[in-house]
Amino acid sequence: MKHALPWIALALSAVALTRSLFVSDAPARGAEPQVEIDLTPLVARLSALEDQSGRLRLELEAARLDAPTREGASTGGESPGGSGLSERLEAIEQAIVELRARPQLPELRLGATNAILDLRREARLAPEEAVLRARDLALSEAQRLEALRALRGAKLADGSDARLGALDDMIRMAQTSADGAVRADVWRQLSHVTDARLKGPLLDALAFDKDAKAREEAAETLADFLPDAQVEVALRNAAQNDASADVRRQAAYSLAGG
Repeated sequence: MKHALPWIALALSAVALTRSLFVSDAPARGAEPQVEIDLTPLVARLSALEDQSGRLRLELEAARLDAPTREGASTGGESPGGSGLSERLEAIEQAIVELRARPQLPELRLGATNAILDLRREARLAPEEAVLRARDLALSEAQRLEALRALRGAKLADGSDARLGALDDMIRMAQTSADGAVRADVWRQLSHVTDARLKGPLLDALAFDKDAKAREEAAETLADFLPDAQVEVALRNAAQNDASADVRRQAAYSLAGG
């Protein structure tokens, strides 16, 4: 967990800076409050602090679960998930709570929240960059799926559906992934894509995928290809014979034009 300590220190300093900016310019009693603070760096630090706190909590929990399996566990020192790291996490989270709960400037707190949302929206990947990430085999399946989600509703420079830029790669991931949830999410995220390359893989998924959720999502996305005789036969077969009630229901719904 040593790699986590530098950003913990940075996060704590960010909170300290935020507090000092809020306190140092406080108006005298009875005076009209003058708030002239550039929120951009502050809300960026606050957003990063909250994200890092969440990651640290996950790492701490993982360390606690892993600690009993490690050889030579120390009996006198601090364990990987011991009190020292826990206290640092608690200090960060308490600082966040205190910062958000300051009663003096409620309008500013609301403005900061909105600014955080604006910054996160601005940080969204450009469609071309998201296509590259969705296609990048060096990334995890989760990271590539996140890029695919970012492409929903996005257009490339030529006005085409941005998902088409990564369609072959996403189909290949759905066909080769060992995770049924990944396969299901690919079919879900490709909803309303009617490119001919997608129809065959969806039909195969509906007929042969062992994961019911993947079959259900394939049945839903296949509705976009209707009217089509081959798709109608596949959906009718699934609606009557699939082992999963959810798949049967979705196939019937797709056939009905849902």
